[in-house]
Amino acid sequence: MLCGSNDARRWVFEQEIRVFHYRRAGQIGGAVRTVFHSPRQRQSTHHTNPLHRTVGLLYNTHASVRGVPGATKRGIAMKNKTLAWLFIRALSIGLIFAQPAAANPPDGYDFVSYDVGMQRAQEENRKVFLYFGRYGCGFCTRTNVETFSDKKLHDLYSKNYVLVYVDAEGGNRLHLPNGERITEGELGARLDVYATPLFLYLEPNGDTVLRAPGFKTVEDFIHFDRYVQGGHYRNLSINEFLARQEAGE
Repeated sequence: MLCGSNDARRWVFEQEIRVFHYRRAGQIGGAVRTVFHSPRQRQSTHHTNPLHRTVGLLYNTHASVRGVPGATKRGIAMKNKTLAWLFIRALSIGLIFAQPAAANPPDGYDFVSYDVGMQRAQEENRKVFLYFGRYGCGFCTRTNVETFSDKKLHDLYSKNYVLVYVDAEGGNRLHLPNGERITEGELGARLDVYATPLFLYLEPNGDTVLRAPGFKTVEDFIHFDRYVQGGHYRNLSINEFLARQEAGE
């Protein structure tokens, strides 16, 4: 429970934020001083930004300990440790949110939208490699950086497939061959995309040949290509095919 009146608490908070602002130069200090100027503003922004929530918690903890008469040295030490931990957390969250996070296909590949890709696949009679990603997907980024950066894989998939990328939560409108218009997110729901990354191999008419969820290595994608391009999916499951590959058949 906080001690003292709201005016006293506000004054203490403003003094602490003023010190925080001048000691910690940069955007975080300025933003905190602006957003948490008054209790009403604190309430209106409490759930909008993790950084603001953390600094608000720092204020509440600090004010509550300061307001306790006769605080012991142990309590003060615990308070200082708590404030230090909260500040570090606030700073780290701020730095994380400052980094760009985008739902993008890997660099250097000719990925196109779903509607453009399906039309191209039918015209060229080529299979489709469909990559479902989303904003903030850590394993998507890992796959882009560690796997799709391989030149051999780049050349192989650029040659054998029409490359399609879809943001599983995106709002971009797609024009399907039947004239229907849906969003990328709606397409993901139709194709039961509940987690990303997800890689689908499709026939030119859109029929699914293989679903491969999760992070994949270069070797994984080469095996999948042999399975699809060799037509093995017509007679074998992917697990049966991989077992034969391991057995040297």
